[in-house]
Amino acid sequence: AKQMNAFLLVLLVAATAATVAHADPCSLNNKMKLEVKNIDDFLYYLNSGSLFMDSAHLILHTNLDFSKAGQISFPLGDQGSCQPFTGIFDGNGYTISNLTVNTTGNTENLDGALFCKLRGACVRNVVFDETCKFVGERVGALAVTMEGDTVVSSVVSKAYVEGSRSAGGLVATGDFIQTGDGEFNSCTVSGTVKSTGVAGGLMGTVNGGSGANLTFRNCMSTGLVQIESSGKAGGLLGMLVDINDFNVVISEST
Repeated sequence: AKQMNAFLLVLLVAATAATVAHADPCSLNNKMKLEVKNIDDFLYYLNSGSLFMDSAHLILHTNLDFSKAGQISFPLGDQGSCQPFTGIFDGNGYTISNLTVNTTGNTENLDGALFCKLRGACVRNVVFDETCKFVGERVGALAVTMEGDTVVSSVVSKAYVEGSRSAGGLVATGDFIQTGDGEFNSCTVSGTVKSTGVAGGLMGTVNGGSGANLTFRNCMSTGLVQIESSGKAGGLLGMLVDINDFNVVISEST
């Protein structure tokens, strides 16, 4: 009887684990490799709506210098309504430079970043250098919004980021209420992050619930985080709002 009870307990634990397990967004299984050898490749792939599905694995093979790229609509994926990036973007150690996104006064979109939203995505091994600048209402160098089951690893930003409502060195806002966990691993922000509302070294404003976790592991924020006297600020994370059954885990991060 004891052996049967133990067996049933193992099955119960295994079944429970299966119901809460999340897919690894950085897994290369069933991913379509798309090599980026110039800015035209990058913009073509990321402005093709079907490639925002989870089959895309973008990998850089060059630095991306936007100084001569002409007029480009950012954030990527925001064409009337935000279409989240849900694949893998591997910067392969290369650098994004001279990218300026300023949405001040834009009647259609006031948010600024490279991507409008990351959902179930994996972004890694890319650098935003000090020539990049992002200005608007909700602003981050990497993304306006990050949702659950997203992993950001080894991303470096030296960019200037200024958002009137919410500014994050990498991501302006996080929404983990019903969408799973989020992770930042070995990320560094050394650029200035400025806001009249909420400013955070890596992430601005975060909502969370449903037992989700937001983890900062081996991350550093060494730049200036600047707010007005009525604003909210934090070295890694600016402010938590609408939190219910949500955990923030900070490990070996400053």
